[in-house]
Amino acid sequence: MDLMVKARLIHFETNRYAPPLRRVRVPSGKRRRSATQTDMTKGGILPQLLKFMAPVVLGNLFQQLYNLTDMFIAGRFLGANAVAAVGSVGSLMFLLIGFMMGLTSGCAVVTGQRFGAGDYEGVKNSVVGAAIISVIMAIAGTLVGVFTLDAILRAMRMPADIYADGRAYIRIIYLGLAANMLYNIVASLMRAVGNSKAPLYFLMLAAALNVVLDILFIAVLHMGVEGTALATVIGQGVSGAASLIYMIKKTPILRVSVKHWIPDFKTIRKQIAIGAPMAVQFSITAAGIIVIQSALNTFGVNPVAGYAAAMKVDQVIEQPIFALGATMAIFAAQNTGAKLPNRIKKGALIMIGMVMLYGVFSIVVSRMTIEDVTRFLISGESEERIRDIIFYANIYTTHAITFTFILGILMLARNALQGCGYSLFPMIGSIIELVSRSYFATAAAARGDFGGVCLAQPITWGVTSVFLWAVFAVIFLRGPSAPKRSDKAVISKPL
Repeated sequence: MDLMVKARLIHFETNRYAPPLRRVRVPSGKRRRSATQTDMTKGGILPQLLKFMAPVVLGNLFQQLYNLTDMFIAGRFLGANAVAAVGSVGSLMFLLIGFMMGLTSGCAVVTGQRFGAGDYEGVKNSVVGAAIISVIMAIAGTLVGVFTLDAILRAMRMPADIYADGRAYIRIIYLGLAANMLYNIVASLMRAVGNSKAPLYFLMLAAALNVVLDILFIAVLHMGVEGTALATVIGQGVSGAASLIYMIKKTPILRVSVKHWIPDFKTIRKQIAIGAPMAVQFSITAAGIIVIQSALNTFGVNPVAGYAAAMKVDQVIEQPIFALGATMAIFAAQNTGAKLPNRIKKGALIMIGMVMLYGVFSIVVSRMTIEDVTRFLISGESEERIRDIIFYANIYTTHAITFTFILGILMLARNALQGCGYSLFPMIGSIIELVSRSYFATAAAARGDFGGVCLAQPITWGVTSVFLWAVFAVIFLRGPSAPKRSDKAVISKPL
């Protein structure tokens, strides 16, 4: 008997007076999954988390690898001022890109929830909504970034020695926001259905292309920091286009037909409702980092260069933390769609243990590598200046990187709530983060305390973590559990 007919007959016999079904679900064990998809609603939690997270970690590390390459080539051929210039505008880059990433994360949450529930038509509507939102945001983000750039740079009190290079670098990044947006939205959608491997491969492609173009533009064509930015944009564009082609050809559940391109405004509204607070949250976080950078700029070029070098070590060390957060978001989204709240709680506890273990590892690695990495990035400078820059890099390591585990605790709470659709509370947490970071950083800068400015980061993470975990406890530990998933639940026909 046809599966659709059988499902309708079963429903009729068990609930004669219910309205007719429009969609049906096959039992979860019989659902067909593409090899490019991972269902995290069943099976051992730790193996599922590790399987999904490993490619995300590697992808993030590759991204940091080509960022390090940017700074190394800039430092080797252009000097420490170029390193300071590129590092000083990193927070500006995250300001807009973070906002757009927040919106794409909102799209991924909706996609992941519908995938977990088996609503395959809803997944396709979510893909189209994500595409529409991405195009609009890429255009708007570019215009806002380019036309507000000079005002923001002046407000940040960037040292005159690095102002021109910093402006040139970030302007090209802003003009290439569409390339970044393309990769991020495609990668987010693939991860939402459990495919974390393909985004890794295309990020590796971007990293390799970026290295080659860095050498060509800077070492051969002598283009300056503009060459570094251009290499990044081209690498992201090629990677984004290649990942889009792959998604269309190899991930059937994300492939849409002509009929799906009629916008489902209900889906778009839901994506914006979840994504907008997440986008604001990212931007508020970026604003807090700008406050830190502005405070550090008052200390001069060498402290800024030391901070920029230490941040590169920090960013590499933080990638497993961010991967854990991304994994938590998708894990929570899929299990929210499947109505398995207890599984979300168990996953959160497992990840807290992983964060604590990694925190010990991060302390050891940062202490062992900070001096060598700093020398690597600014090898073209005099020994006296290198030692001075290393001094400030060591201060940041002691006062901030040591407490990376607190950031991990924060990321887990934030992403768990976002994956479950509670995006308002993480946004409130980001406001708390901004106020706390601004207060401690500006107070430390006023008394000339470089270490105090660096310490503002972990203090802020701790304050925000307490708030978000309290919210998580109220919602998940004391609140009523959602009904268990039933194979009679109403979802759409599988592929």
